[in-house]
Amino acid sequence: MIVVGTGSAMNVVEAAIQENPRIKVAVIDKDDPGGIYLTHRCMPSKILLYLAEVVEKTFGSLMPSEQYRHVIEHHYGISV
Repeated sequence: MIVVGTGSAMNVVEAAIQENPRIKVAVIDKDDPGGIYLTHRCMPSKILLYLAEVVEKTFGSLMPSEQYRHVIEHHYGISV
């Protein structure tokens, strides 16, 4: 089996390995393992927003939440 990308394609690989533990798999990815979702876009952004909200709830409003979102959108180029 040859798999291109390490994002959601790994679900297919896992199912194939469960069905045939001796299967040979080659994974090709030009980026870090995990795909763009895990390494560059959604997950890092959500983690930063979550930490910002924890800080805000713990220590009070250090920076308005809307500014957190602006920083994420500007840095990653995505809407949150």
